[in-house]
Amino acid sequence: MTGKHSTELEQKILQLEKAISDLDTLIAVNPAVIYRLDSQGYIDFISSEVRNLLGYSTEELTGKHVSEIVFPEDREQLTRLMEVRTGSRMTKDIELRLKKKGKDMVQVLVHWVSINASGLYEDGYVGDEKIESRGRCQGKFRGTQGTILDISRRKEAEEEIKRTHDQMNTIFNNLDEMLFSVDVKNSRLILISDSCKDITGYEKEEFYQDNQLWFNITHPEDKAVIESGYPALHRGELVRHEHRIVRKNGDIRRVVSKIKPRFDEQGNLAYFDGFVMDITAQIEMEDKLHTSEYRFKELFNNMSSGVAVYRAVDKGQDFEIVDFNRAAERIDKISKVEIVGKKITGVFPGVKDFGLLAVFQKVYKTGSAEHCPVSIYKDERIVGWRENYVYKLPSGEIVAIYADVTEQKRAEDSLKKSEKQYREIFNSSLDVIVTAEPDGKIMNMNPSGLELFGYTLDKIKGINLKDLYADSREREKCRKLFDENGFVRNCEIRLKKKDGGILDCTLSAKLQDGTDGKVLLIVIHDITDLKILGGLLPICSYCKKIRDDQGYWSQVESYIGRHSRAIFSHSICPDCVKKHFPELDDQE
Repeated sequence: MTGKHSTELEQKILQLEKAISDLDTLIAVNPAVIYRLDSQGYIDFISSEVRNLLGYSTEELTGKHVSEIVFPEDREQLTRLMEVRTGSRMTKDIELRLKKKGKDMVQVLVHWVSINASGLYEDGYVGDEKIESRGRCQGKFRGTQGTILDISRRKEAEEEIKRTHDQMNTIFNNLDEMLFSVDVKNSRLILISDSCKDITGYEKEEFYQDNQLWFNITHPEDKAVIESGYPALHRGELVRHEHRIVRKNGDIRRVVSKIKPRFDEQGNLAYFDGFVMDITAQIEMEDKLHTSEYRFKELFNNMSSGVAVYRAVDKGQDFEIVDFNRAAERIDKISKVEIVGKKITGVFPGVKDFGLLAVFQKVYKTGSAEHCPVSIYKDERIVGWRENYVYKLPSGEIVAIYADVTEQKRAEDSLKKSEKQYREIFNSSLDVIVTAEPDGKIMNMNPSGLELFGYTLDKIKGINLKDLYADSREREKCRKLFDENGFVRNCEIRLKKKDGGILDCTLSAKLQDGTDGKVLLIVIHDITDLKILGGLLPICSYCKKIRDDQGYWSQVESYIGRHSRAIFSHSICPDCVKKHFPELDDQE
C-alpha cells in the first residue's frame, strides 16, 4: 500500500470514528430511546435512555425478545414491528404500553424511522422474494430499528381532557336550562342540549334540521320581542328575553332566554351562545304568592280580631310596632299611621301592668306561643277587657292577636246576675217550676214542686213528665196544643203525686234555648182547692149551712176549712152589731 493510499485510509478512519462519536453523542442526548431489533424481534441494540424510561439497563434488555417488555394486551401490535416496512409503507406512531421494571405499565409511543440499506437488508431478497423500492433492490430483511418516545404525560393529559369533556357533557345535557350555540355566518345551529325536549317537546335532531324552529315555536304575539333583540346583539350586548313558546303538544310555556354574541377577528358577528329556562312554574308560583299575599292582607285588614306585629328592640326589652290592622285601630281607638315605628311602651303605657310586655319577652326568648287570659287593660286614654294570643314568626317578629271582650264581660256579668235572680225565683216560687229535655225527661224541679209531688230531687230526675199524668187523654190534649202553637198556657190537667194522690193543676210550657241545646220550661199551678170549691153548693136559705156529698149540713167555715187551706178568724160585721148588740152600736 502506497503512502497516498495509507493517508486516505487514515482520514477515512478518523472520519468514521468522528461519525461514530457524533452518533453516540446524538444517541446520548436524544430524549427518545433508540432501539434495533433483529428479524425475529430480539433486541440487538437499545440506548441508555431506556433506564430513565423503564428502569432497565441496556445490558438487561439486549438479547431479550421485545414482547417481554410489552403489556400483554398490546402484544398483538408487535406483528406490525415484525413486518418488512419500507418507503411509504413504513410504520409510524404505534401507541402501546411497556412494562417498567418492577412497576406499573407506562404508555409509550413507538416511532419508526426510515429503513434503508444500512445493514438491515442484504442480498435484495426476503426468502425467495425479491424486494424492490423505487426501482432499487433493498436486499434481504435483517430487522428493524426505531425510537421509543415516552408519551405518558400526554396520555394522562388526554385522559384528563376526556374526563373533563365527559363531565362537561354530562352537565351540559342534564341542566334544566336549554343551552345552544348558533353559527351566524352559516345560519346553522351547531350545538343544543338535551333539555330542549323537556322545554319545547322537540328533539335535538328537529332543531338541527330546521334552523328557524325556535323562532317558529315562539308565540305569535311575542315574535316581535325576539326580533327586537337583534340590533343589541350586533352591538355586542347581552340580550335577555322573557316570552312565550308553543310546545309541540300545543301547551303554552313562559321562558326566559339570555343570548351573548361572539365576534370574529374582523369584528363581524360570528356566533350566538345562550340558554333558555322554563319559568312557567316560577311565574305560576309568583302569581299564587301574590294572590296569597293579597288574601292575607285582606284577611289581616278585615278580620274582626285585632292583629298587631312587633319587632324586638333593645335586645327584646321593648317592642316596636310594625303593623296594625283595622280591627286593632277600632279596638284601641288609634290610627295605624300614628303608631307604626313607635315602641309599645310609649303607645300603650299600661302594657307592663297589664302583663302583656312580659309575655312578649317570654315568647321572643323561647319561641313558644302564649295565651293571655282575659284581663282588663287601662291607661289614661282607654279602658277595656282584652284577651291575647301571642306567637313568634320565623322572621323573629312577634304577633299579637287579640279581642276586645268588654261587652262580653258585661254580658257575662249580666248573665250571672240574671241567673242569680232566676235561681231565687226558682227556689222561692210557690208554683212548681220544672226544666225538662224536649222529650219530657225531667232535668230539675224547684223545692215547691218536690214538696207538692212528694219526691226528692235525685228521684224526680229522669222521670218523664208523661208518667205524672193521671189521664193520658189530657196529656195528648196538651201535646196537641203544644204542637200547634209551640207553647201551652194554663192547660187544666190532673197529675199524680208519689203517694198516688191526684192534683188538679194548670200547666204552661215552652221550649227555651239552654246552654246545651233546647230546654222545656214548665210551670205547674196547683188548683186542687179551687176545683173542690167550684161548682154548685147546696146552702140553707136561713141558717146558711152547706150540705156536703154525704148529706151532712155544716157551717160555712167548717165546710170550707175541710175543703181548702183557708183559715178563718171570727169577727162581727157592722150590720150584725146593730142587730145583735145595739148597745154597742149606740156607744160608738
